[in-house]
Amino acid sequence: MTYLAGNWMVKSVQTKIGDAFELTVINAPCGDAGCFAMPAATVGIKRTKHPEVVAEFM
Repeated sequence: MTYLAGNWMVKSVQTKIGDAFELTVINAPCGDAGCFAMPAATVGIKRTKHPEVVAEFM
């Protein structure tokens, strides 16, 4: 799951999720067309049907 939010939301999100899952914050993705303006948090769900794809992405 990817949660789009600014850096001002990190503490609030961490507080709300507690230890329900591991939170990792990533830089905004960039490519030939430019950069995405908002940073994102990406979550790999433990029960995913494709853990190898999630692991590669992360």
